[in-house]
Amino acid sequence: MNKWKIKWIVAPTYSKISDPDMRSTVLEEVHSLNESGDSVITYEMNPAVGSQIRRIFRNLDEKSVNGKLNFSYDFKINDSLKSTLSFGAANSFKKRDFSVYDYFFDLKNFNQASLDPNFYFQDENIWTVDNNSGIYAKGQVVPSNQYVGTQMVSALYIMNDLPITTKLKATYGVRAEKADNRYTGQNNAGTIKYRNEKVLDELDILPSVNLLYQLKGKNESSKSQTNFRGSFSKTVARPSFREKSIAQIFDPILGRTFNGNIDLLESKIYNADFRWERFFGRTELVSASLFYKKFYNPIEIATYEQAPNEVRPVNAGEAEVYGLELEARKSIGFKKESQQHLNFTIGANYNYIISRIDMTKVMINKGEYIVSEYDIRQANKRGDEVVSRYRPMFGQSPYSINAFATFINAEKGLTINMSYNVQGARLAVVGVGIIPDVYEQPFHSLNIKASKVLDKDDKWSLSLSGQNLLNSTQNQFYVAHNAENQIYNSFKQGVTATATITYKIK
Repeated sequence: MNKWKIKWIVAPTYSKISDPDMRSTVLEEVHSLNESGDSVITYEMNPAVGSQIRRIFRNLDEKSVNGKLNFSYDFKINDSLKSTLSFGAANSFKKRDFSVYDYFFDLKNFNQASLDPNFYFQDENIWTVDNNSGIYAKGQVVPSNQYVGTQMVSALYIMNDLPITTKLKATYGVRAEKADNRYTGQNNAGTIKYRNEKVLDELDILPSVNLLYQLKGKNESSKSQTNFRGSFSKTVARPSFREKSIAQIFDPILGRTFNGNIDLLESKIYNADFRWERFFGRTELVSASLFYKKFYNPIEIATYEQAPNEVRPVNAGEAEVYGLELEARKSIGFKKESQQHLNFTIGANYNYIISRIDMTKVMINKGEYIVSEYDIRQANKRGDEVVSRYRPMFGQSPYSINAFATFINAEKGLTINMSYNVQGARLAVVGVGIIPDVYEQPFHSLNIKASKVLDKDDKWSLSLSGQNLLNSTQNQFYVAHNAENQIYNSFKQGVTATATITYKIK
């Protein structure tokens, strides 16, 4: 037996996103009375009230290289139990170049208006020196719309897979990660400039321990298997490039601006869970889990008190998440030898989750002074509203349900899979002051995919898929005490159908 094993991998990636021409035409709706006294609605281009014509071009280029080198050594404990010692190194480098080119259009000596956006760009409506009338472009470089970010994460790790007894196994280790982020960008006034400056410099020691106890039944040859699992680990969540920046990025679809936060800290997370699971053969199982997570400096998206259409990422003190997970998977029918090629499996997963942020530890800068989120909510509570010390954690649903059904006919090369998912309402934007919280409402997602092998050599295959078969709408609402929910964002993605033909080269 070869006791030493070496594995290495180098994976370069290049990504490019280009939004070539996003147009928005916003007009003022004017109500007036005609000579007969009837109400008349007309439309005007009035920049003073926010009506405008805008065209935006966005570009993102990202290059990354990931490399890993792993060593493992197999040896025996008490001359019978196999143990593996693993150690190695990893390095990840990523560079992102983001830019936005924003053009505004104005009118000169031109009083016409149309609900057709193409009207303003017809040849006869373009301003020229000769006619001195029509639409013309104006714009300038917006420094806050552009940035270059790099990230280097280097890691060393050591891990041991240790069988303590024939039934009890421990997997434990530690990982050290060094993360460096650099940023190039400036604000619009040019008073704040970064030139490839280090904005994140963290060294994290991340331990992990996993215990597995395998409990055999009276019949040791039985295919059923019962396990108890327990684990503890420390992990981190680092801010993205745009989050840890001074960028101000306008979203033309939502009409909102995302503001970076250069002072954002990474989140440190402590995880613990206990799991009972029972397997019935290779595909069937029943399991139950309890889990607990403690967050320090979790990252949330919050609004501005004076500018509700602008959001920014912030650190939110401390948070806790704990709950219960139940899972089941069952194969149905087709047990006869003549039907071994048929398989029908159903499964479901349910999570019940409690999350909470201690608002007395979430500090908000109010300019001349710093105050807790709890105090701000107390000062702005509505009527008989009772403000709790705790609120739900950003992005965390109180429950989630996943279910699936899969049918396989191996003889005919046919596979059909249907899946369903829904999550409870979750906090999407944290309100500040008089601005209410925004909650993303439950989205019922039903999808199906069928694939069929078309030839005996398994080279040609056809797949058909459908997404969002319930035609659900993704809604986000402002939610306030004793008030009717108001739409913050609504996206109707529709039903998507896809057909794919695949040919494998063997």
